[in-house]
Amino acid sequence: MRVLVMAAGFALLAAALPPSTRGFAIRGSAWSDLTDTTVCPLDRPDARRVVADFFTKTPNDRTDLGIALADTANVRVLTDSTDAAACQWFRAEITLSAEPPRDWVFYKVGAFYFISIVHAPQCNLCLRHDGLAIFDSTFTLRKALGM
Repeated sequence: MRVLVMAAGFALLAAALPPSTRGFAIRGSAWSDLTDTTVCPLDRPDARRVVADFFTKTPNDRTDLGIALADTANVRVLTDSTDAAACQWFRAEITLSAEPPRDWVFYKVGAFYFISIVHAPQCNLCLRHDGLAIFDSTFTLRKALGM
């Protein structure tokens, strides 16, 4: 059921994007935790957990992308020193919700980029909402989960 809801949500989102858009968008805007000298968001435990869950809990999604191993050892956070161009591209193409609190971090595993987005609960009865956008090395969106 959750997969069906996620797929329907992504289909609605994809329909709202212009055909020429290769990137992924969440309406709103928030890059407020980055400074003028920071390009890549810092690693955060909740954001890393979303990527780790992809590798350990979603074998069908991994298989769809041609990722055979469920190995989280090669998950690497993108950093300013080595990945500034990729981070700049994602910051230009991705618009995040301004609704705090939320975490987002860019990771790379092999030939794929993982954009992990975590919206923390706003109240005691609210649920955490996690999302993951997966891009290939040409910055083409290959899969969006939980968006």
